[in-house]
Amino acid sequence: MVRLLRARRECVDGPVSLPSGVAKSPYLLFTPFFSVAFYSLYCLFTRPRLVTPSSSSSLQQKSKSSPPKLNYVTPIPLQYPSLALQSLRVFWSAMLVFDPLLWSEIWW
Repeated sequence: MVRLLRARRECVDGPVSLPSGVAKSPYLLFTPFFSVAFYSLYCLFTRPRLVTPSSSSSLQQKSKSSPPKLNYVTPIPLQYPSLALQSLRVFWSAMLVFDPLLWSEIWW
């Protein structure tokens, strides 16, 4: 997220100007909020994630008394359908969080 905020300065300037009273448009919250939501979807499909070791490898590691090795793996195309469903849930959750805020700003 820090990379996103460094790359897009307007993601910071817009939301900060709303509470300060500089900008009156509630739509300024839309861009940074959904930029972060879409960035999380990008990370979901491209970033390596921690894979839990199998039971046989964990038994071998217990006998060696060394700390377990962390395995990071990027998603393979076979996982894309489940990641697409997960991304729909992420986007739906973002809509559930953002819509009441937007409607309250529009009506008041």
